[in-house]
Amino acid sequence: MPNKLIDQKLVRMYTFGMVLVMLLGLIRCSDPPSPMLTKAMKKELDSLYTLSLDSIKLEIDVECDKRFTSIYQQAIDSIQDLREEEILNLVN
Repeated sequence: MPNKLIDQKLVRMYTFGMVLVMLLGLIRCSDPPSPMLTKAMKKELDSLYTLSLDSIKLEIDVECDKRFTSIYQQAIDSIQDLREEEILNLVN
């Protein structure tokens, strides 16, 4: 009789442990709630985004102008070198 009582307690503890593990697993796998933003917070975030976007656009434009000038000058130099070579070949 005492062994049967111990076995029942072990089964209950095992069952409780398994249920607890499953519940903790379900809680852990759920997505965190999305943040709640007020209108003021959204407006502030939008302003920060717009400011950072403007500064990034300015930096990109400056870098683009530098590269364009460099590439354009290389293309002109290359065409001039080809034309000079053609002229020298015609003269000789």
